[in-house]
Formats: sequence, C-alpha cells, structure tokens
Amino acid sequence: MSMLFPSYSCDRCDFFCPADWFLIVPREYRTPDGSARVGCVTGWCHSCMRFEAIESLPSRAEMARLDGKIIDARRELHDVQTNEQVTNADRKASVKSLQWLERRRKDEEMRLHLLPSRSTGPRCLACGSYQVVEVRCNGAEAADEGDESGGDAIGFLHPGCGGNILSQWAGVRVAPRRETLEYDIDGTRIMPVANRAEGNDGRWWHRFFKQSR
Repeated sequence: MSMLFPSYSCDRCDFFCPADWFLIVPREYRTPDGSARVGCVTGWCHSCMRFEAIESLPSRAEMARLDGKIIDARRELHDVQTNEQVTNADRKASVKSLQWLERRRKDEEMRLHLLPSRSTGPRCLACGSYQVVEVRCNGAEAADEGDESGGDAIGFLHPGCGGNILSQWAGVRVAPRRETLEYDIDGTRIMPVANRAEGNDGRWWHRFFKQSR
C-alpha cells in the first residue's frame, strides 16, 4: 500500500527527515481501567533532534471543537442525502467523514476518562522527552489533492541551524503491521520483555516502511 506523507529538509544545511509515517503507527494507553488510542501529531523533539510523533493530550476544548464539527457533518450529510443531484460517491464520502469524526470524539472522551490526573505535558513518543514542540503545516489539503510538489516552508526554523524547514510530499510504501505500541498514562513506553532484554528502543516499524524519493 502506498500513501502520501510529508518529508522535511532544511534550506541551509543537509538535514533531511523522512516522511512522517510514524503518525500511523498504532499506539494505545494501557491502564487497569481500560485502554485508549494515543493521540499524536508531528512535532520537533529536541532530544532526538528530528521530527517525531508527539503526544496530543485530551482536552475539553478539543471535545467541544469535535462536537461542532460533528454537528456540521451531520447537517452536510442530511443535505447530500436529500439532494438528488448528488452522486452516490459523494454521499458515501459524507458518511465516512461523519464516522471518522465520531471515532475521533470517542477516542478523545476515552482519553479524558483514563488520563484525568495527567499533569505533565506532551512527550516524544519515540524517546519520552518533554522537550518537544508541535509543528503544523498545511499537509492535509495537499494530501487530499495528491500534491507531491515540495519545497514549501512550514514556518519552523531548524534548531541549532536557523534555516527554514521545508516540506515535500513523498510516496511511502507501507507494509501491513498491526502490532500496537503501548504506553502508560504518563506517556512512558511499556516495553515488551524481549525488547528490554535486547536493548531495543521499540522502533521496530522503521524496518517496515520504505520511502520513494
């Protein structure tokens, strides 16, 4: 399976960070009270000195935002279902969009339930560092359009270098692998016994993704 993801480079030095396929790696918080999907976003980790997946912690504000988007999606679905000029493909797309938002809201609600006492900030999901900053770029729109043109500045300066970080869309071949990475409620990776014995940092997924450049 091939998917589009942005990769990152610097316009001042030879820094290059492969496409952020790390966001699709399945992760879950595990607690005695249950489990919940780990929310994650692209961010810069000052310990790893590269882009990694960082935690996106739950909030009431995000719940309210999702509630508003779900209301809009339901209204849109009603409009397309009652419009005879709308194609079946568009109707199916509206249904999938609503279902995706409802899953997002359910995940956010479960995280709020499991992490009520979490007082620390988001962590790097690769190394556990708190020295992270979320980095946003207009990737969703480009991905929807299948845009592979690159070299767009994302408004983030390369730490220690000062150059502009550029994003470029790249095709990534993703081999199916459904093993889930587990974390406790503080965002600490729960390492399998075999990995701890071998000194494995848990980045097994690097072997299962190949970037097309």
